[in-house]
Amino acid sequence: MFRNIAYLLLALFLPFSLSAQKPQELTAILESCPQDSCVRVEFSITALQDDSEVSDAGYVEIQDGLWVMKARGLEMYTDGSGTWIVDPSSKEVLIEPVWTYADLENFYKAFVSQGGRMDLKILSRTCSQKKPDSSFTPSFDSSWIITDLR
Repeated sequence: MFRNIAYLLLALFLPFSLSAQKPQELTAILESCPQDSCVRVEFSITALQDDSEVSDAGYVEIQDGLWVMKARGLEMYTDGSGTWIVDPSSKEVLIEPVWTYADLENFYKAFVSQGGRMDLKILSRTCSQKKPDSSFTPSFDSSWIITDLR
């Protein structure tokens, strides 16, 4: 479930968003900021499948192919070398290879083919100066449980 929620959230926010609900709006938001900036999008999301519903709010920051997302108590980061899914409450980290378009597309198609639906609402968008690249790579001390699947 940990990984599935992360995939659902990420599928909505990469520049090539797979969500059929609002890809033009998301693209317009990303393109509305200067190339050399960091874009922050705050959102609410509801994912529905069968009788299950998961709703939450969060944000994603995207800059030069790097991103960080926080929602549902999870944090996700990528710096181009890996994707970190972080659960601060349990101090657990799953590190995977960088998720590709094909990975997300396959997950999204499987979710929809099983009757799933995602509803996304953009709450706000801000453009800011670029952040240091290190902002998109988490660090952990020895008390964390880290599973590296790269």
